[in-house]
Amino acid sequence: MGLFVYLAVGGSMALTWEARQTERSVTHDASATQVVTKAKPNAPTETFLLVGSDSRAGVDSSSPDAGGILGPGAPGGQRSDTIMLLRDNRSTGQAVLLSLPRDLWVTIAGTTGKDRINAAFTKNAGTLVQTIQNNFHIDINHYIAVDFSGFKKVVDAIGGVTVCFPYPTRDTNTGLNIANSGCSKLDGIGSLQYTRSRHYQELRNGHWVEDPRSDLDRIQRQQEFILSALNQAQGALGQNPLLLSSLLSAAAASLTLDSGLTVTDLADRFKPLAANDLQRYSLPVIGVTVQGKAVLNVDTTAADPILAYFRGETDTPPPTTTTTG
Repeated sequence: MGLFVYLAVGGSMALTWEARQTERSVTHDASATQVVTKAKPNAPTETFLLVGSDSRAGVDSSSPDAGGILGPGAPGGQRSDTIMLLRDNRSTGQAVLLSLPRDLWVTIAGTTGKDRINAAFTKNAGTLVQTIQNNFHIDINHYIAVDFSGFKKVVDAIGGVTVCFPYPTRDTNTGLNIANSGCSKLDGIGSLQYTRSRHYQELRNGHWVEDPRSDLDRIQRQQEFILSALNQAQGALGQNPLLLSSLLSAAAASLTLDSGLTVTDLADRFKPLAANDLQRYSLPVIGVTVQGKAVLNVDTTAADPILAYFRGETDTPPPTTTTTG
């Protein structure tokens, strides 16, 4: 999820000099570079794959943020916690965000079998890129990922992100614990606990009620968090432009791009997005059980208008009321 806070910061950059100074801290992923679809020169529209990566390497299970990163009994290694597609039309200033649930049941690139889409990323970033391109016939032009250490640092650098809770809220797996209803400012650890919550519970009429939609409502919370973080990053930089350097250094060390992207590119490309609302969708899906696994299939009828826009078959995204997932 740190990726999306970083994009908000990138969108706020007024000076690309700072971005150039951080370039050497950025990792470029060879596997993603090999399979992204190179956009035509001066193409007005490009599609970015945005991944929030939960690398567990070196995480101390006793640290306050361990629940937000590891979860109970989580395996080692790296998984894609959050997967989003951003279609950016620089000629119109329009940006459209589509979230893909990580339990989506797809054919994994390089295999003949199906698995959750998250399994593609455990192989490598290139497999995830190719899996999305193969299953949905969407050209992905660029790959961007940030791990959760960057997420915490960026949120702390902007002084936290305010989130409003209609009820006392908790997740005993991630450690989220909001004792009272109302708006709370979450620091890096709290934001991680909130955006990663899959067992989100609210205290209603004296009883803890768990969100029955799990990942699907979590996607909604993550998208709203992006917009809130973007606005607060803008405000923080407006009050103190000197924050830019610390924000970039906080994010850059955890940033991974395809080799066709630089931090300077991001600064230039996402700057206009800060002034515009993102049109947001989550992929419409249907819950099913396959091979004993609770997974999600695409609701083809509801998803087709959205996917058609991301394929470039139409210039206008559908009304957000078509989003059902």
